[in-house]
Amino acid sequence: MDLSSEATAVATAPAPSGPPPSAGRRGLALAWDWLRGHSLTVRMAREALAITAMLMLYRLGRGLVSGKTEQATTNAYWLIDVERAFGLFVEQAWQQWTLQRPALMDFFDWYYETLHFPATGAFLVWVFLRHGRHYARVRNSFVVATLIGFVMHWTWPLLPPRLLPDDFGFVDTVGADIYGDGKLGPFANQVAAMPSLHFGWSLTAGVGVVWLSASRLRWIALAHPILTFFAIVVTANHYILDAVVAVPVMAAGLVATLWKPLANLGDARSAKLRQADAAAAETDAPTLAPTGADQA
Repeated sequence: MDLSSEATAVATAPAPSGPPPSAGRRGLALAWDWLRGHSLTVRMAREALAITAMLMLYRLGRGLVSGKTEQATTNAYWLIDVERAFGLFVEQAWQQWTLQRPALMDFFDWYYETLHFPATGAFLVWVFLRHGRHYARVRNSFVVATLIGFVMHWTWPLLPPRLLPDDFGFVDTVGADIYGDGKLGPFANQVAAMPSLHFGWSLTAGVGVVWLSASRLRWIALAHPILTFFAIVVTANHYILDAVVAVPVMAAGLVATLWKPLANLGDARSAKLRQADAAAAETDAPTLAPTGADQA
């Protein structure tokens, strides 16, 4: 290389913009890019941590507003009168029929105590992995509905059937296992029967599978809210109207996500998939069946 070409190369070389960043700053920048980035494992871990934190805050909030037993008892008597007026106060008869079939009672006890959180979690994971473009809306609808439920538990406490006086004839088949041995400690609120988020969450999961899936077997998912409904009643943890009221509560959570900022809040898709979904929407691509852009 002659002197002129060497001078030209030096002249066109980018001038240094300052001292190079330290190793610590470079490491933090790389870590931040990794956390923000496209790794499925990282995005799932973020979601798991966020949902766990929300559940802990919800449980703590329930514990802080527990103990309104007198008001909860008054509300329970009023609700029973309403159910009797409409011919709905059949919870005790249903429980007695089930108690005469111990294997069926054991099944519903297990179903109530075991599947609430795992089934909801499995549904959210499925939406995250298979229908990522809908995940933020679904997750946020759960959050809004649960907040509505918390406000109702706080402002209108309700004694569940299992805690009514003995002359009502209810048997506490699983409540003692969940609450009485202190597993939840200060997080327990035993007078939060209305609405039944047990049923509400199961209904959203069941309907969500039917709505999002293209499988012929998707209707089987509706068995979950049906079984949950019977479980909450025959275990004497909820009244029938607790499940009825849960339906508009969960619907309100979904309607709230029609507001686009809430529908997109905390979008867990990678930037690449968001761009792919946006491009598909602009070209009016068919979206009935899952595509690559529909995955997590």
